[in-house]
Amino acid sequence: MLVVRKHHFLVRWSHWLNVPILLGLILSGISIYWASPVYQHKPDPNTENFDVAADIGIWICAHVPGQHHYNSPPDWTYNHMSLGPGMLALALRLHWLCAYLFMLNGMVYVAGLVSGGGWRSLLPRRTNLLDALRMFRYYLGFPFAKLARRQWLHPLFNTKYNALQRAAYFSVPVAGFLSVATGLAIHNLMRSDAKPMQLHWLAALFGGYNAARVWHFWLMWVYIVFVVPHVILVLADGWDTLRSMIVGWSTRVGRRRSSEMNNEEKGDIPSTGVEPEVKSVSVKKPQSFFGERPLPAIEMAPRVLRHQSRRDFLVFGAGALAALAGAGFLLPQDTLSRMGVRRNMDCPGNEWFLNKPLRIDDDVAEALYSLNRRVPTYTKSQITPLKNTYNGATPDPGYIPGWKLTLDGLASGVSISLDIRNLLTRFSVHEQITRLVCVEAWSAIAWWAGLRFDDLLRAFPPMAQTKWARVESSVNLDASGNPDPYFMSIDLATARHPQTLLATHFNGQPLTVDHGAPLRLLVPVKLGLKNVKAITKIAYFAEEPRDYWTDRGYSYYDGI
Repeated sequence: MLVVRKHHFLVRWSHWLNVPILLGLILSGISIYWASPVYQHKPDPNTENFDVAADIGIWICAHVPGQHHYNSPPDWTYNHMSLGPGMLALALRLHWLCAYLFMLNGMVYVAGLVSGGGWRSLLPRRTNLLDALRMFRYYLGFPFAKLARRQWLHPLFNTKYNALQRAAYFSVPVAGFLSVATGLAIHNLMRSDAKPMQLHWLAALFGGYNAARVWHFWLMWVYIVFVVPHVILVLADGWDTLRSMIVGWSTRVGRRRSSEMNNEEKGDIPSTGVEPEVKSVSVKKPQSFFGERPLPAIEMAPRVLRHQSRRDFLVFGAGALAALAGAGFLLPQDTLSRMGVRRNMDCPGNEWFLNKPLRIDDDVAEALYSLNRRVPTYTKSQITPLKNTYNGATPDPGYIPGWKLTLDGLASGVSISLDIRNLLTRFSVHEQITRLVCVEAWSAIAWWAGLRFDDLLRAFPPMAQTKWARVESSVNLDASGNPDPYFMSIDLATARHPQTLLATHFNGQPLTVDHGAPLRLLVPVKLGLKNVKAITKIAYFAEEPRDYWTDRGYSYYDGI
């Protein structure tokens, strides 16, 4: 039997691996979107909702039968299209695990295209527009022709893919590249609006940080919109097309190749006015280096084909089961429960998998850090509103009159307490207008003033071998108003950065309770969760101390 090799094995493997990877990226990405939606409006006076995605859920619960008694209508969209609301830490870790796998898988795909020569089949052609219109007419009329039981001729083409397929398959790798680029632009490792230290030009290419978020959001919909017609067209094209992406070879194209060879030998090639779908094997040289090569034809015994097909389908099935097992291993129980799946045991190993990408991220960010690189500064006309960012209830101002800052772990071996008057009289006050970036993806430009952390370190040096500072707030409260001490680790290199302040003023006035009076940490080279409010103690350590948010699943370095 004559068959042709349509797809290199690396292309096939990477194609199917992309299915669970993209699903993980989409589910985790929408959960990240929940924390700070790209599309917002003024709060609704009735529901107090400001999220367009939540509006969709509210509408569905109000108008779709069977959904009227849904417990939380604003969460409907996130419960059905993501990991769920309130899972930012887990979503960030899963998203970057899948992102690294997506990038690695993309490299495998490119390697397969280069090795098998398939890249030539994806290149745009001058006749693409006309051919695409012909194929669009065919696909549009095919269902109606079937219903009317009349013949509907498939346009002939002499390339591996028709024009519509080529456009789609060419656009998806481009979308993948743009997804990676925009993801890096808005991620804390490469975020250029807030961090000029690494690839400051990247977000600028997409119009800035907020514009990069919009790009990233709509690129996700490119994949979603691509998948549905892609699956329908593959099924419409027949079993041979689906099988070729699993086993790599096609008998349909092989039969046509054999027919062409027989006609060529007889000198009986019909004149149709249109080039045949597959070029004859007698064509030895392409028109150019970029010209598409004919698919290599191989004569194989049916018994061998059946054996290889059985093997490849078994491998494919094993891979599908492994993907399902991986989902059960990594996804949280709340998400699995909504899918009707119950996991009967905890999986402590999944924490290692989920934390590894963030650790790699942190290590790279730390390696790229430099005291000589600063975040952008802004003018007073560029200042934007900054909301109260306490993660729980706002403390009562009664703590302020007796407030003192305690320094521990000093080279002198003694602890020192300083009040706000000591700090303001002993140290110079520096002003800066910088951007505060939250892990939830919102940001604000604010005018700060205070003493440099580096000046405090010089005046009260820590003990030898110190590499970390632990900044604490004993007045922090949880959402119910109960004491919830807040503590955060910061490496000493970042503490000595010239833009790291112990801020005492906000927008030209002493700090209010909402913004961490009387002293707060301002680290514009870190995410907002490192910017501790109402500091009551700073202690120094040789080893990395515990961190409030690291204990809750976030990264330890949090550089931006």
